[in-house]
Amino acid sequence: MAFTSFRQSLLSPLYIWTLVWTSFLRLVIFFFVGTFNPWLTHLAGKDEQQVSFYTSVFSTMQFFGVFTAPVSGLIMDKAMHGKKNPNDVDRIRACRVPFFLNSLFASVLLVLASVPMLKLQIATFIFHVVQRSFLFGPSGALIAHAFPSQHFGKLFGILMCVSAVVCLLQYPLFLLREYLASEPLHVNMIILAFVLITFGHPIYVTRYCRWREAIRSSPSPSAASEGRSSVESHLLLEKVTVV
Repeated sequence: MAFTSFRQSLLSPLYIWTLVWTSFLRLVIFFFVGTFNPWLTHLAGKDEQQVSFYTSVFSTMQFFGVFTAPVSGLIMDKAMHGKKNPNDVDRIRACRVPFFLNSLFASVLLVLASVPMLKLQIATFIFHVVQRSFLFGPSGALIAHAFPSQHFGKLFGILMCVSAVVCLLQYPLFLLREYLASEPLHVNMIILAFVLITFGHPIYVTRYCRWREAIRSSPSPSAASEGRSSVESHLLLEKVTVV
C-alpha cells in the first residue's frame, strides 16, 4: 500500500485528480438537467408539443441507466481478464478505461447539445444516461484499491461533499446562459474546458501504476542489506571451514 495515513491519502495527487474528475463530470450532469427545459424550449422554437414529446423521451431513457450502470464494472473486470491473482496496481489500472470513457461521453454530450438540431438531441440523451451511470463506480473502485480500507468512508464522503460544492458553479452558469438568451454554445464551451481537464486523470493513473510497479520490481534497501549480510556470512563460514 503506497499510502498509510489519512492525511497522506487526502493530499495525494491521485486523490486530488479523482476529486477533480468527479467534480467536473458531476457538474456536467447537474447543469444539463438544470437547463434542460429552457434549452429544449429554445431548440423547439417554443413548440409545447415538441417540448413535451422530447421531455417524455428523456424521462423514459433515465430508466435504462439501470442497464448501463454495470457496464463500467464489466469493463474493469475485462481489463483484468487473464490475471489469476490481480494485485492492487492491476485493479487501479483497470479503472483507466471507465475514467477515459466518461470524460469522452461528457465531451460528446456537450458538443451535441450545442448543435441546434432537435432530432440530434436523442443522441445527447443517450450520452447523458451513459455518462451519469459511469460516474461514481470507477471513483469508488479506485479509492477502495488505492488507499487504506479504514479511510474509504472518509475519502469517499469528502469526494461526494467537494463535488457537490463544485456543482454550485452551475448557478453562475445559469445566469450567464440567461444573459445569452438561452444560447448554449458559449456556456457549453466553458464547461467543455473543465471536462478536457479531466482527461488528465486516466493519464495520471497510468503513470502512477508504472511508478508503483517500478518500486515493486526494484530491490528494497532492506532486502539488499539482508542479501549482503547473507553473502558475508556464507564467506565467513567458508573461511572457518577451510581453517
